[in-house]
Amino acid sequence: MAHQGGPLCLGRVYPWLTSEGPGDFGTAGEAALLACPWHGWEYDLATGQSFLGPGEVPVRSYDVAVEPGSSLGEHLEAGDAHDGRDARGGRIPGPYVAETFPVHVEEDYVVVETSRS
Repeated sequence: MAHQGGPLCLGRVYPWLTSEGPGDFGTAGEAALLACPWHGWEYDLATGQSFLGPGEVPVRSYDVAVEPGSSLGEHLEAGDAHDGRDARGGRIPGPYVAETFPVHVEEDYVVVETSRS
């Protein structure tokens, strides 16, 4: 499989990172992303959803502001509204979804199920 010629088999697989606030981060269980080795576009391994599309810069941006420390407590108490980003890691879903197939191992064989039910 390739993404615009980039061999995804050579891409980096890494866990979803989650964060509830500055200095706090963790991983989202066994969920994983695959990054294209040429372009860095990210794909959810479970769904194939892309997370960096054409026309988007390859670095995520973050809104910043200087505020008194008391305002952080107000934001945490009120809860932040969902802004359309994916709940895991603040990523914005891209325009592509790769086709995925169920895979399992039977003795010495890796079986990829390609039948449509």
